[in-house]
Amino acid sequence: MEGDRRTWTLLGVPAAKAGKRLPAGYPASPAPPTSAAVGGSAAAHPVQREPEEMKEMALQSQTLRASTSNSSPPTEQPLIMQALQKLKERERKKLTILFNNAYLIAKQGHPKIFSNSRFICIIADGSTDNAIIEQETVLVRVVSDGKPYTLFADLVPLEHAHARGVLDGIAKGIQRLSLDLVGMRSTEYPGPSLIAVNFDGAAVMMGSKGGVAALLKKDIPFLLPFHCVAHKLQLGILDAVKSKPSICQFEETLKWIFKFYWYSPKRRRDAKEISRIIDENFAHFTDIKQIRWVSSKTRALAAMQQNLQTVVLHLGQVAAGSDDSAAKAKKYLSIVTSFTFIKNLYSLRDVLKPVSKLSEFFQSNELLLMHVPPAVEKCALTLVGLKSELGEYMQQFKKLYHPEEKKFGNISTDGWEIKLSGCCPPAATIQSDSEFIDSVVKYIDERFENFNSMPVQGFQAFDYTLWPESREELYKYGISDIEAIVQHFEVLFTTDERLAIVEEFCGLKTHMKSFQSKGIPVLPAYSTLLATKPPTLTNILKLVEMMFTFSVSTAEAERVFSAMNVIKNPLRTRLNQDILQDLMLLKIEGPNFEEYDPSRAIDLWLTTGGTKHVPCCRPYSWHPPESREVEEQTPDLDQQVEEVVKSCVVRQASGQPDPPAPVITEDGPTVPWQLASVEFGSLPDGSYMLIVMDNYSRYTEVEIVMTTAVTEVILKMEKIMATQRLFGEIRSDNGPLFNSHEGAESYKPRTSSNDASRPSGPKPMGKWSVLFEHSQRLFE
Repeated sequence: MEGDRRTWTLLGVPAAKAGKRLPAGYPASPAPPTSAAVGGSAAAHPVQREPEEMKEMALQSQTLRASTSNSSPPTEQPLIMQALQKLKERERKKLTILFNNAYLIAKQGHPKIFSNSRFICIIADGSTDNAIIEQETVLVRVVSDGKPYTLFADLVPLEHAHARGVLDGIAKGIQRLSLDLVGMRSTEYPGPSLIAVNFDGAAVMMGSKGGVAALLKKDIPFLLPFHCVAHKLQLGILDAVKSKPSICQFEETLKWIFKFYWYSPKRRRDAKEISRIIDENFAHFTDIKQIRWVSSKTRALAAMQQNLQTVVLHLGQVAAGSDDSAAKAKKYLSIVTSFTFIKNLYSLRDVLKPVSKLSEFFQSNELLLMHVPPAVEKCALTLVGLKSELGEYMQQFKKLYHPEEKKFGNISTDGWEIKLSGCCPPAATIQSDSEFIDSVVKYIDERFENFNSMPVQGFQAFDYTLWPESREELYKYGISDIEAIVQHFEVLFTTDERLAIVEEFCGLKTHMKSFQSKGIPVLPAYSTLLATKPPTLTNILKLVEMMFTFSVSTAEAERVFSAMNVIKNPLRTRLNQDILQDLMLLKIEGPNFEEYDPSRAIDLWLTTGGTKHVPCCRPYSWHPPESREVEEQTPDLDQQVEEVVKSCVVRQASGQPDPPAPVITEDGPTVPWQLASVEFGSLPDGSYMLIVMDNYSRYTEVEIVMTTAVTEVILKMEKIMATQRLFGEIRSDNGPLFNSHEGAESYKPRTSSNDASRPSGPKPMGKWSVLFEHSQRLFE
């Protein structure tokens, strides 16, 4: 039974050894399987049953169905298996990709981290994937070994998008971690108690009557629902924008400019030509998205400021024409060159600067509940300061503004200038938009008003940076807040615990004074205290653990959706949901690709039967170069391979009933650059990639051309042919460029050929279609 123990050692790769540092409590290695599971004697090992979830997850990992039921020790393997072990290193690296799931088994089941946690918070957010399926991502936040951890639970496709359907999806998602939503509602549940949820601001999630949070609060009265603070901030900015008509018009103009250039590669190309002439870098325009956080507005303003001169020159050129877009270009040209638009552009950059910093802070993994009110107050004070003192960008505006000449910028001093349209107030009257700043501060305060109510406000008592200096004031400080928290969560504590929590708060102040004097931040200080667990602070530390459990930002859920879009991209819309969930788990919780070594699992996979082995399941003879010595010893190697294929049930079930028709091939070139293929690919900026590939070596030359005109393409082709000494045949598709009289005459001495039987391009160039699609998404 040594072979059985060895099998489990190779498959059950401990997650810690795979390069991923997991929280305390995660199983370092799963229990060995029973002998019946590997085809051995029932008495060889004691029976250790695994959780049902672990068995289900192991079955879902389709690349890990190795079995030793028909295997024998490596020394007794047939020669065909020994030949497979001598694969090239290149082939083994390809197989490495298949075994990056090998440590998946070691990470499933019911992690012990939850048995050591007293409280839990659920984070959920919804999004539509590339297959137009509504996916609900579910995460949980717990505290282990003194540190808060946000763990990915599942990605659940919703059957219904209403509140009850989303709640069912959340319940299904946490079941993957062996957690029960119904059980967490009761204080008698042996596992962690659900004390908070964190959602976005959608009505189906945060509705006061029929939302998901309201449905949970009916069964859990003490539950605290948190609306994502980054989303709150974005909604506050949107409210302020709606209250100012001039800012609304400014935003609509930015959106029109984005659409004007985004949907026309020719306009982008013309604008880039203008930017090259005036020696400026043309920034990429981005849209202002309502559901995104403040970052989309900041990027749009930065691009508009950098491209202001280019946009004005190009709009003037378009407005002078006679096509359909001339009238609109003339209208928006007058708006872009007005004093109000340019002033709003620079003023908003000053206003959004502290707001963007606050938004980035809200997306931090180390964000705690107590950090939110001080950060919001700091941002409000910075905004109020702009009313009395001009910010960085408004100072630039005042320097470039020349109302006497009705110009913005000066050609002699700045190298460029814009003629302003409309009224130009005197420079002495220029100041920041106080009315808009007041609106921003007002609406942000309204959005974060719930952080000033109990019991949320009570957790500010743990922020020792706010504690008074005198002993008398420090003794009384925060006692009422602690009592309010205990009263709200009274069902979670016994009577003795409630009394002890208030009494131990004074001792906590004494301990934290030493951290305060050393300047240690709040999070690592309390983490150290939770890890050491002083006996005199056992009860008060339960509130500290509760504070660490609260999640106030769904930034981690947004990162999960970013990973989902990478895995389930537009080319993989039919990806199975189970495989998607496994890949998501590996991408989020797994080690880096470079840190994981699956060589032992590959050896096991190659030396055991009962699985679908790609190299040995080919219907034709396969002779690795390293196995020639074995071939000489076994002339019937092809017959052995055929027998192995016939004995493979998976291969017989998934194989083709009849062999495919033989492919008729043509003789390829015998020397480099005897035959070359040409293809074009368009880029989002309106330019094109001219790709010339040698059909012998597959070496590729790429040139960027601004147009597909014959004259410009010929210059690029002459350069490539002179560099590579191309003397043979050039093969292209049946496009108009090479079919034209001028193109055919230019390449007649080189015997060019247009393959009209291949409308999608020459065969060697097929892989570049994928490159074009990825280039499009990359530029977008």
